[in-house]
Formats: sequence, structure tokens, C-alpha cells
Amino acid sequence: VVTKRIENIDRLEPNNFMPTISKTLNSITIQATTTDKEATTTDGKSGIKGYKFSKDNGKTWTGLITEGRYVYENLQSGTTYPIKVKAIDNAGNEISTTTKDVTIK
Repeated sequence: VVTKRIENIDRLEPNNFMPTISKTLNSITIQATTTDKEATTTDGKSGIKGYKFSKDNGKTWTGLITEGRYVYENLQSGTTYPIKVKAIDNAGNEISTTTKDVTIK
């Protein structure tokens, strides 16, 4: 039996970020990238596990997307979609972006 006291755990959320958003006549493409906060003497750095995307201001989210790119397709013309993205690190810490409204015309 080995006993070890773990003193350096990642309790810090990832860094703030703003996704890049582009649109077509009926789709929205979202590209997100961020990094995990740097390790300190008391908190580790676990790295980014992936992202979740929302087109309804965070009411519902996609599953975890590791590559940080997501496309919403078959969207309604004349509708405004409040886009949010959530980054999650390997320790489970997360941060969400502010809402960015995107209107399909």
C-alpha cells in the first residue's frame, strides 16, 4: 500500500475565449479554441478536453466535441440564434462564452 497526499489539483477553469462564427443561408459554423489556465503552486493544469455548443443561449448543449468545431444546419431563415460555447478541461472545470446573437437571413 502506497499513501500519497495529492496537493496539486486542477481547480481552475479554462481561459476566457471568444468563438469564431460564420453563417450561410441556413447554417452556422462555430470554431472555438482556448487553453487551460497555467499551473500554480496549488493548482495543476489538466488541458482542454473539449467543447460544448448551444444555439439557444445555453438551455441545451451538444455532446462533448473534442476538435472545437461545430456546424448547425437546416436553420430557419429570419431567426436569431443566441450562440454560446462551453470549454471543459480534463479535470471537469468549465467556462462559457458570453452570448453572441447570429441571425439567419
